[in-house]
Amino acid sequence: MPQFGIIATGATKEEAIEALQDDLAWLWLEHACAPDDQLSEDARSLKRELKELFKEE
Repeated sequence: MPQFGIIATGATKEEAIEALQDDLAWLWLEHACAPDDQLSEDARSLKRELKELFKEE
């Protein structure tokens, strides 16, 4: 997911998927869950992108 700066790899497909999940979970906790006043403008933009991509239906 280059738009988020994630390059997940693994020895197997399952390991690569797990690495991607771990990176996305970290991004979510650090950005999407953070108050806007604690984020830079770039981080707020990333927060909006994450919330749009993973919005609940």
